[in-house]
This record gives sequence, structure tokens and C-alpha cells, in this order.
Amino acid sequence: IFVRNLSLLENSLLEHSSSTTATTSFLRLRALEKVTVDSTSRISADGKGYLGGNYGGGALRGRTLGNVAEGGSTMYAGGSHGGYGGRRDSGQTSGKLYGSLYEPVDLGAGGGCNGVGGNGGGAIRLEAEELVLDGILSADGLSGKESTGGAGGSLWVKVGLLRGNGSLQANVGIGKCLADYGGFGGGGGRVALYYGEASSFDLSRVT
Repeated sequence: IFVRNLSLLENSLLEHSSSTTATTSFLRLRALEKVTVDSTSRISADGKGYLGGNYGGGALRGRTLGNVAEGGSTMYAGGSHGGYGGRRDSGQTSGKLYGSLYEPVDLGAGGGCNGVGGNGGGAIRLEAEELVLDGILSADGLSGKESTGGAGGSLWVKVGLLRGNGSLQANVGIGKCLADYGGFGGGGGRVALYYGEASSFDLSRVT
């Protein structure tokens, strides 16, 4: 998306397409001047990354880098990306770490399944002269359904001026399971934030 200015107001949502077993997507937004996200709106890639496993569908592993199940998290392990997903024991694997610390563009891996594993977070690249962020810019992994969580995705943000009261995040999906052996969270995603001036933005809200 290439624009001069973009305003997301009154519960607006900008997101990219979800992944499938055959396709993946990401969002690249470049504004010549300003991007504004009000407190009711968000730019989101939550759960748009690699798919979690699905016990009922016979896919026990979460999908990982390259959109493949091989090397992904096993039944009792969360997905990985910038950090490792949790796992029940040494007999489980949460997959490998991957992606760039400085120019993150990869999707988060899905959680393995003993139910339905959470999908990983997607990927957003944003460039603008000014970002007024009072809402949320996110690429979070999703929580599992009686299963493990997906890993956070990627945010790569480059702006001249950053201000507002919002947040940037590529957080983990939480593991949720009533049994004591299945609910393990995903690993964190990757966030790279470059700015010229951000004195009016609370950088502790970048997670």
C-alpha cells in the first residue's frame, strides 16, 4: 500500500490475509507523510502467520518457516520465532528460531496441537514521515483452543516522528488447556523500530 496520508478512525482495522497451507501474506505500508491510528483502531496481523496444528484434521505439528510442518512444533509445544515456544518436556520440540533482528519480515510459527494450536502472528512493514499511534500496531500469535499458542510475528517500522499513546507488539499466543499437559505458550515475535524523534511516545509500550 503506497499513499500520501492514511487515517484509521472510529474502529477501523487494516490487516493482511490469513495464511493457508499453500499461501502466505504480509502487509507493507508506505506513506509519504502521515499515518494516524486513533485509540479505537488498529493495524493488525494477529494470527495471520503460519497455521497451528489441528488434532481433528490430522495435522499434529504447527507450521513454521517456509510454510511447512516439518521442523514445526510438536503436539505439546508452542510455536517459535524470535523466542522459543514452551514445551511439556524434552520429548517435545518447539522448532527453531529464525528471522532478522534488524529487518524482521517473517511470520510466526503455529503451535503444535493436542486440540487446535494457535496460529502465529503475521508480518507488517510500515514506513512514514510521521506515525501518530493512539491505537495498536500488532502481529501477535493466537492462543490455542485446548492446545498450545502460536509465536508472535514481525513488525518493521521506520518513521521520522513517532507520537501517541498506543502500542506496538508482536506478543505470544497463550497456551490454553484444561488438562495439565497441553497448554504451552508460543515464543515472542520480532519488532524493529527506527525513528528520528519519539520523545512523546512511551517506548515501554513496544513489546
